Amino acid sequence: MKRISLIILSILLIHTSPVSGGVGDVYYCVQKEVIMLKDFKLTKYKLEKFTLKRTAQGLIFGKGGLFNGTKLQRKIHDDGYELFSWGDGDGASLFNYSKGQFTYTQATFTAAVAIQGTCSVF
Repeated sequence: MKRISLIILSILLIHTSPVSGGVGDVYYCVQKEVIMLKDFKLTKYKLEKFTLKRTAQGLIFGKGGLFNGTKLQRKIHDDGYELFSWGDGDGASLFNYSKGQFTYTQATFTAAVAIQGTCSVF
């Protein structure tokens, strides 16, 4: 019985990452691709780095760059750990995060923006 308990404990320790994120954490993110589709033309943009703070009420982005203090406060899904999705009030913007990778989409009447990248917890 002790051997089985040790095996289970070892498996849990191996699969539990000490860097996994949660509510209250600050994430450092790096864009890997930024595109906009407008007037039937695809445009690529300069890649940026940014921070965001994850709270129980939403995502708060740092100053500067494309997001410049943006707050997304409409929870779509948040498991409290490594999987969350938050949007704006009207559903035009959506930030999805899973295990170190993110996607951000924004759609308006005239354009669509898509961003992919990676994040790590400070």
